[in-house]
Order: sequence, then structure tokens, then C-alpha cells
Amino acid sequence: MRSYLQSNSITNIEASPEASNIIIITNPALLAKKIRRKLKPKNNPRLIADIAQSLNIVICHVNSFNKEINAVCFKNKQHYIIGLNTQNGRGKNLFVIAHEIGHVLLHAKILSINLTKQHDLTNKKFSAMDIQANTFAAELLMPESVFRDKHPNMNIEELANHFDVHQEAVSFWSRQLEIG
Repeated sequence: MRSYLQSNSITNIEASPEASNIIIITNPALLAKKIRRKLKPKNNPRLIADIAQSLNIVICHVNSFNKEINAVCFKNKQHYIIGLNTQNGRGKNLFVIAHEIGHVLLHAKILSINLTKQHDLTNKKFSAMDIQANTFAAELLMPESVFRDKHPNMNIEELANHFDVHQEAVSFWSRQLEIG
């Protein structure tokens, strides 16, 4: 898969030396910042669409998922496919897609489907890959500098509306940045 993002050194990032056959990205927020700088999006929906297109990611809306499954992501030959739960709201969907794109960029070699594990932001037992994917998504959709500037003057609901994400994403990012 050769894409705009890959051909422009977006994926040239630091990997953990102890990983033998698994590449572990040490700074997913840095990757998100680099992508934002390259694409210069006017808004989050446009950013997500541009990234998905450049990575040959097909986003399918699935209405047969139960409520606990936000999305699944897998590779089918030359395309990644994100199956997105239609029961999610728009802000939640943007974050979920950004999260899955994070998995594609950060964990492509080990991407698999795990439908039995809960992948929601309130789950305390996140795997390291989920934390990385959430950090990537949070930085991508709520850049730290802007988030820190807005945070003191807005409540969680206002921040969620401003960044077009869901309130759980705002809470996650506040905890990660230790400003909540």
C-alpha cells in the first residue's frame, strides 16, 4: 500500500528497539501532529476523509452491530476496511474512525479483529495499542495546544461540541494531558 501519507515520510517515526517482529510506536501524538501539518484540514470530517482516502481505507456503515461494538477494522487485499456502527453519533464516529486509522498507521502488521473485547473509552483495561490509537485520535481531532487553550473556559460538553467529538473522548484527552 503506497499512499500520500507514506510517500511523504509521515510514517517515519521512532519505534521501540525491544520489538522484534512487532513495531511499537513510541509517540502516536507526534504522528498525528505531523499528519495535521501535512494535510492542513479545514475541519475534522474533512481531515478524516482525506486520511482515509490516502490510505485506501474504505469506511462501511454497519447497522447490524450490537451497541458494544463501535467499529471493526481489517485488511482485505489492498484496502483496509472500517466497519462503523451506525448507532454511534457523529462525534463518536469521527473519534472511532480516527482511532481505527491510528491502528492502521501504528499497528498495521498486527491488526486483527477482536469482537469480544470492549473498546470503549471507559474501559480501564485498555491494551497498549488501544491507548496509542486513542492518543493518536485525540491529538488528531483535538490538537493539544488548542485543547489546552480552550479547556479552562469550556465544560466537557462545550469542548466535545467544539471539536466535534464525544464527551468520553474529551475526558480521555483531559486525563492523558493531566489537565482534568
